[in-house]
Amino acid sequence: MSETTQDKIVQMIKELKGLENLDIKEALIDSGVLDSFDLINLIVKMEERFKISIPGTEISPENLNYISDIALLVERTLSANTN
Repeated sequence: MSETTQDKIVQMIKELKGLENLDIKEALIDSGVLDSFDLINLIVKMEERFKISIPGTEISPENLNYISDIALLVERTLSANTN
């Protein structure tokens, strides 16, 4: 079974924060799971892992608050890089 983009992001956040469990439906920013420093570290990890460059215009709470939104951001960026 292959790992989805969302699975990889969950693993990155768990490693970043030292968490055993992470509710994938939780608002990461609104709940305080991720602060601004964590977001910067997560973006760097995602860019390295997925070999992408996330445009500054895409770095916003709307794209980073939920794991599903982060996965969409990564997939959108991957798609834009292959066109």
